[in-house]
Amino acid sequence: LDPHSIFFDPGQFDQLRRMETSTSKGFGSVVSILPGRVIVLQTVQGTPSQKAGLSPGDEILAINGYVIATLDIEQLPQLLEQSRQQQARLDVRRPGVPSLMHFTLTPEEMQSPSVDRAFFIGAGVGYIRVTSFDEKTAQQVKEAIEKLGGDRLAGLVIDLRNNPGGLLTAAVQTASLF
Repeated sequence: LDPHSIFFDPGQFDQLRRMETSTSKGFGSVVSILPGRVIVLQTVQGTPSQKAGLSPGDEILAINGYVIATLDIEQLPQLLEQSRQQQARLDVRRPGVPSLMHFTLTPEEMQSPSVDRAFFIGAGVGYIRVTSFDEKTAQQVKEAIEKLGGDRLAGLVIDLRNNPGGLLTAAVQTASLF
């Protein structure tokens, strides 16, 4: 596999699917999970991660004393899921900062839509910003297009800047709208 791919056996894949669909509490950060590493890709405005000061590029080294590098790929999703249910202490390495940083985050209910903006930028030209791809993204994009006029639109800008990705099926469903 290339450095950006990870093989999951059926049990690991089921665990990942549960994590994707069952998260109701969280810290509002999007992370990249690699073997032995968790990197912050994005923090959502107004969430515990953003309020605490986590930044894209930060590497989470430990959660509640569990050192990430010592965990195997099966244990990592379990630890991340458990940490979202209660207050978590993170040990973080920030690029360019010589000492470790420590953050304590309290999870909150996360209800941010993946389509957070839809408006007109010109005569008959709509703008939709898609911040991530989750289970409801395609439906939210469809609703935003209808709100803007649907087939009567002369043009449409889909803003994917700073979108870290998400569920492949959601991205395919969204693309299939066009």
